[in-house]
Amino acid sequence: MSEKTASAALRIFTPKSDLNFLSEALLVSPTEIHLVDTPISAHNPTGPKHAESLWIYESPIESHRCLSDHIEAVIEPIESNTQGFRTVKDGISSVQVFCMFSSENGQGSIEISPHLLGRLAALKVEIIIDLYLA
Repeated sequence: MSEKTASAALRIFTPKSDLNFLSEALLVSPTEIHLVDTPISAHNPTGPKHAESLWIYESPIESHRCLSDHIEAVIEPIESNTQGFRTVKDGISSVQVFCMFSSENGQGSIEISPHLLGRLAALKVEIIIDLYLA
């Protein structure tokens, strides 16, 4: 039996340099942030810079859980705080759920229900799935 892992992160892009408005609206702290005009790579401080700020909230659940569970975990702050999210929507460029799925032997599948896809569509959240051979 091969080992499969999954993860997901809510990524919110904004031109603003102060990202506290997102944490306050969603009532959750980001796992990671990248600010506009800061270097993309810490190893190359004179290289390309972030065109926008990026607020990231990573799924807090275990990597052996299915991808759908991770997606649900990261959209929960938006669904639980829809009114707060609506108030800051104008300051947001893009909202994504960035997913990773990995299988030790390269075999495996991902199932996302029509209900979960509908929830993502209702929130106007893009979904990106990166596949990896572990």
